[in-house]
Amino acid sequence: MIKPNLQSAVHNLIIYDLAIRTLNYNLPTIDKLKAGSIYKAYTETLLIELRKAYIPLKQQLMLERISIVKWQQVDQFFSDVIVSTSGNNQSLRYAKKVLQYEVDSLLNKIALRLIVSN
Repeated sequence: MIKPNLQSAVHNLIIYDLAIRTLNYNLPTIDKLKAGSIYKAYTETLLIELRKAYIPLKQQLMLERISIVKWQQVDQFFSDVIVSTSGNNQSLRYAKKVLQYEVDSLLNKIALRLIVSN
């Protein structure tokens, strides 16, 4: 069972994990674009910033013996995330559109922070 004070950290870990997976999946196809070198540099910078937040969050949850085991597709609208806790595994169901929205807003927030800092 996930403790109530760690539920938001688990949710954030899921969103960061999905954002990193998405950018890593898209990275090879970026080279084929006309301005691929610019987009690739931008994507790599986003990945670096995501990992800066992801790794400490993952380590914090690992100390609590919580980790993401796997993703399972339920149907075209929902996915289950199997989370391992110290007691047993727990399945969390997410709507794919909500995950997509949260990943997009996280990437936009990080991109805006990068633009403002430069």
